[in-house]
Amino acid sequence: MADAYSTLLIERHADGYAVVTLNRPEALNALNTTLTGELGDFLESVADDDSVRCVVLTGSVKAFAAGADIKEMADQAYADMYRGNFFARAHDRVASFRKPIIAAVSGYALGGGCELAMLCDFIIASDTAKFGQPEINLGVAPGIADAGPRAGLDVLPARDAAFDWGISPYMQLTVFDADNPVKLDFGVEARASYTISPNIVLSGAIRQTLTPSDDPGSIRWSDEHPVRRLSGLYAADGNPGIRNLQLAWYDRPGRDLYSRVTVGYLEPMFGGISTELLYMPVNTRWAIGAELNYVAQRDTDMLFGFGNYCSVRNGIDFCENPDDGDDIRDVDADYRVLTGHLSFYYDFDNGFHGQLDVGRYLAGDWGATVSVDREFENGWRVGAYATLTDVPFEDFGEGSFDKGIRITMPFDFLLGTPTRRQASTSLASLARDGGAQLNVDGRLYDIVRDGHLPALQDGWGRFWR
Repeated sequence: MADAYSTLLIERHADGYAVVTLNRPEALNALNTTLTGELGDFLESVADDDSVRCVVLTGSVKAFAAGADIKEMADQAYADMYRGNFFARAHDRVASFRKPIIAAVSGYALGGGCELAMLCDFIIASDTAKFGQPEINLGVAPGIADAGPRAGLDVLPARDAAFDWGISPYMQLTVFDADNPVKLDFGVEARASYTISPNIVLSGAIRQTLTPSDDPGSIRWSDEHPVRRLSGLYAADGNPGIRNLQLAWYDRPGRDLYSRVTVGYLEPMFGGISTELLYMPVNTRWAIGAELNYVAQRDTDMLFGFGNYCSVRNGIDFCENPDDGDDIRDVDADYRVLTGHLSFYYDFDNGFHGQLDVGRYLAGDWGATVSVDREFENGWRVGAYATLTDVPFEDFGEGSFDKGIRITMPFDFLLGTPTRRQASTSLASLARDGGAQLNVDGRLYDIVRDGHLPALQDGWGRFWR
């Protein structure tokens, strides 16, 4: 069957789709009554045609559609335009068409042309595509009903989006302790955040364990400051404990540059100030970052104090070297440290992500961390990491250097509802002081990466699910 239209070119393909090309090159495919009427006629003619399962709507290389035909509208009064319902036929047919319509856009898609593209189910845009609604500069609203920035969106009841909170269970796994090789800690965690402005966020979390214990586990002496080996004491004393309470400020100081400044109780064992700068060009798979932190060690009760982390349990003072023959503590009781890293990130194909961190760690040691993670389309992530620093293997303790496997599970896997929350755990040697990094929340790379093209492409699986 031949398709004869004066403003449309129709190509029917044996694969089950039809390409409709807007054909008013002298007017940059501006929409007039003839074109919109013929488009409506064609869509109506193939609505029940099983040989056409999909329609591709396109224009020329220079213009998809440059808007409504002003020449045709110039002599029309408002009442004439309203009674004539200029775009009604095309709008009704495009909006109600029960087969997929794909807008293939190159060049200008302005005004009514932009709105027509947004009425389609999908838009595929070339590098030269330019979308816009210049009519707003004349005080004119979009002319096609149900098109525009809110087209096809459901209006949800208003809520206070600035404040968000939740209470959920948690599980923490501790392995490779000589006294207790596998230990599970269960409890309840309350989290809250308040978005003061789009780039300033106040957030915090507090935990209450349901399996309390005064036993901090085995703690082996090390000449390094106890930045991690006292984690058992923090778990025993911090019940309830403030995991973090912080104020974060995000900014974009330049093109492809992102910054973060966070102050407060940054993690269970340290508080202070953390700064970060990330350079990540759009549509690339790599990024470079720098982080600098100045922190002090918190009390083991994980409340508001600093410095009270030396404790005596079962006659053992964990801040005193048992081999030096004296009763003098060998640990700084007011530990403060400047730490930071230069980082290189790369997003490989098939969901693999690599990261290299080089710099100074919490115990003052210098070295590098290499990590590789595999992220699946359903949100699960599995990875491994290894850290080598200038801490001698014999001083580090069991394992010789920091290494492990980590698993991240998305909460929507369990809840069945969309959420950005995740739960992570690591299978590693006992927490040691060498190669320990600050665990600050809200680092830039994962936040920025989610909005860039490779991550959007990789996330289609979760979108459709």
